[in-house]
Amino acid sequence: MKPNPSQRTRGTTAGSVGFTLIELLVVIAIIAILAGMLLPALAKAKKKGQAISCVNNLKQWNVAMALYAGDMDDRIVYGAVRLPSAGNPNPSEWSWDDYLHTYVGARYTQAEYNSYWVGTNVPKIIKCPADKEPLSTFYRNLGATKRSYAMPINNMGRYILNTVNPVNPGDWPPSGASRTGIGIVYDVSYTITPGFNWVGPISAASDARQAAFLLTTFADPSKVIFLSESVSPDNAAGDGWFLGWGQMWGPTDHVNQTLGAAPTKLTKDMAEYHNGVFPYQFVDGHLESLKPEATQAPGTTDLRRINGFWTPSLAD
Repeated sequence: MKPNPSQRTRGTTAGSVGFTLIELLVVIAIIAILAGMLLPALAKAKKKGQAISCVNNLKQWNVAMALYAGDMDDRIVYGAVRLPSAGNPNPSEWSWDDYLHTYVGARYTQAEYNSYWVGTNVPKIIKCPADKEPLSTFYRNLGATKRSYAMPINNMGRYILNTVNPVNPGDWPPSGASRTGIGIVYDVSYTITPGFNWVGPISAASDARQAAFLLTTFADPSKVIFLSESVSPDNAAGDGWFLGWGQMWGPTDHVNQTLGAAPTKLTKDMAEYHNGVFPYQFVDGHLESLKPEATQAPGTTDLRRINGFWTPSLAD
């Protein structure tokens, strides 16, 4: 009696098409090798895409700055202003992104505009897609939103100025010969001095009439940084305390550095952001992707030093 074909079991007949264990292992090994070859290339392509998105963000902020200057008699936007407000025991605070938010299509409420931190209605271009550094617990509890960019600070905004002369008297009033950042910070607690750097009574209504860098005063605006990336757990949208400060990468620690202050250690290595090459938006509107050391004056070894492209005039 001939066997019934339907009773044959797979793997026991000469016509079986099943894979042996060895064959499956070989296929898995080949797939693993191909994945190992492709994944680094895909990761690099992803970083490149994030860098392009970041460049587009910075360019939009630069256009906003130019529009603001056109409406404000050529004044460059301030790094931050912190003033007392009528009927409010707490000062109001505006950072550069607060001043520019309407120019990029955002619509803050008055409370959001006046607050130290903005948690809603924040434009998406405030954050670089490569910036995965989480906000600190302090800012998260406030409902703040992450921000990835900053202006280089002007000397008059440093705490040690107060009612005395700037760190370098030649940096004030702001001019094309200044050797300090363009992000001027007025803070009622430290740096506002009527008759010295503030015109008229100190009030929210007069903040737009104060001394500022003008587009027409730069000897070469193509060599002056307007915005740079600033990856930090303390960089929150609308925060003038942080945003007035010029941010640069530390030379060895891969940290976010504030004008020589103690470094804040990041949870990620610098090379994880745009492969270690960062976009810098210049006042004239062009953008360059450079290594941090390339933004400094020749011979500078300390990346915390504010010179080179970080100032209106290059250091000798």
